[in-house]
Amino acid sequence: MSKHQSYWEFILSQHTKKDEILSYIVRRVNISDFLLPFRGDFQGKFYDSAIPPVAFYPNSKSCLNFDEFISPTILGRVKNGSLFIWEKVGSVQPPPLVMPITVEQTKPRMCHYQRFLHLWIKDLPLSLDYISGLPRYVFKSHFQTAFDDKSGYDHIGLSPDSFTFVGLEWKGWYF
Repeated sequence: MSKHQSYWEFILSQHTKKDEILSYIVRRVNISDFLLPFRGDFQGKFYDSAIPPVAFYPNSKSCLNFDEFISPTILGRVKNGSLFIWEKVGSVQPPPLVMPITVEQTKPRMCHYQRFLHLWIKDLPLSLDYISGLPRYVFKSHFQTAFDDKSGYDHIGLSPDSFTFVGLEWKGWYF
């Protein structure tokens, strides 16, 4: 449960999806709630299944020159709780889906490439709040800040049932 649940309840008090959003904060996100059957082609292979089949995708070659960037990034995510150390490769069954890491080289930024998994995920387009909603949660003498939205992925946890669904491999370890 989020240590800021009371703030979320206040911020979402008038939001049309208050209960749904609070459920993600309180009970966390269960991946199976977002899966849909997929029937179609991906990279020359045909799929027709309710859930993604077991798959292992190696990391992108773009990672080769970024060892000293990727390792601290992964350890930082372990430290903030958005990644968990699974086990050493070869000593445990891997997660059903091992998705590749890529690196956006111009920034640099590590990306966990989930395109295969997304074939089975419900399409839920993001809609941003309008600036007219700011007074609802920014009070007199308070400040409005912005954050890099990619960091937002680190703040909503997965339910324990989802921890083992998808992972990544780096330097002989599953995460």
